[in-house]
Amino acid sequence: TARATARLFIQHVFRLHGLPDKVVSDRGTQFTAQFWKHLMTALEVQVCLSSAHHPETDGGTEKVIGILEQYLRCFVNTQQNNWAEYLAVAEFAFNNSQHTSTQTTA
Repeated sequence: TARATARLFIQHVFRLHGLPDKVVSDRGTQFTAQFWKHLMTALEVQVCLSSAHHPETDGGTEKVIGILEQYLRCFVNTQQNNWAEYLAVAEFAFNNSQHTSTQTTA
């Protein structure tokens, strides 16, 4: 639900990283619900929804996911069932790497 998604964002994103300027997501109902829209408006966070006809909106997200997958491949076991154990380390590595487009860390 939108309320549960908002709670997860507060606990796992905003608390650790602060408020973003923008959230890019698909058009899942949790991201299009009135509660979510009102929360993001109150927090002055821009919401960008991708569409099936313009998937490039999600391009940046897909790139980050690809980079995290590369990091995780270095650590997971052959069954690839322990990736969640290393996700925080992969996130840390990504956030502390210099990014070519911005020349800054995330």
